[in-house]
Amino acid sequence: MRLLFPTLFLIILFGSGTISLAQSNEIDYFEVSFKTQQTLTKLQEVINPTNNIELIDLYRNLESSSERLFKILDDVVKIKNIDSDYLITLQSNQVALQGAYNQFENLEFVTKTLFFATSDYENKYKSINFGISPNFVEKVKVVVETKNASGYSVFVKYSYDFDTDVKRYQFNNPTNNAEKPLSPGYYIIWIEKGTYRSKDRLVDIINSDQESKPIYFEIE
Repeated sequence: MRLLFPTLFLIILFGSGTISLAQSNEIDYFEVSFKTQQTLTKLQEVINPTNNIELIDLYRNLESSSERLFKILDDVVKIKNIDSDYLITLQSNQVALQGAYNQFENLEFVTKTLFFATSDYENKYKSINFGISPNFVEKVKVVVETKNASGYSVFVKYSYDFDTDVKRYQFNNPTNNAEKPLSPGYYIIWIEKGTYRSKDRLVDIINSDQESKPIYFEIE
C-alpha cells in the first residue's frame, strides 16, 4: 500500500541522542497519550460494527503499534523529558485519527489515515535503541538533493496530512544544500521551484546504526 513517486534524490543521515529537551513536560505528554487512547476507543466503537475485515485489521495494527510505542514512552518520560518536535508529531497523529473518526463516512480517507498513522508509530518504535534502558534518537538529519539540478525548495508534511496542502516544515536551504533534522516517523516530502512542484514522496524516517543511508530518486 506504500505509494512510490520517482521525484528526487534523497540522502538520510542518522544522528544519535535521546529525547531530552527541557521545553517539553510530562503533563503535555500524558495529555497526548490520554487523548490518543480516547480516540482509539472511539474508532474501535465505530469500526467493529462494520464487519469490514480490512478496516478491522487496520485498526488492530494501529492499536498494537500505538500500545507498543506508548508503553515505552510512558516509562521513559518518568526519567526524562520528551523532545518538543517529537511530541508535536505524536499530537498531530492523534488529531489526524480524530479527523478519521469525524469523517468516518469517507472510507477511503479513514483507511489511508489509519495506515499512515500506524506507519508513523512503527517508524518511531523501530528507532528505539533497546539496551539497559530504551533510548530514542531525537532527530534524524535529512539531506535532499535533486539529481542533475539544483535550487529547489524542500517541504515536508506528515503522511497523514495527505489530503491537505499544509507545509509543516521547510528545509533550511534549497537543493543541493538542503538539510533538516526530523523526528522519526513517516513523512511526505516534495520540492518546488517557480511554477514547478514535484509529486509527493512518502519517506520513512527511521534511526539506523549506519552512519548514512542514501536513497536515490530522479526528477522526471
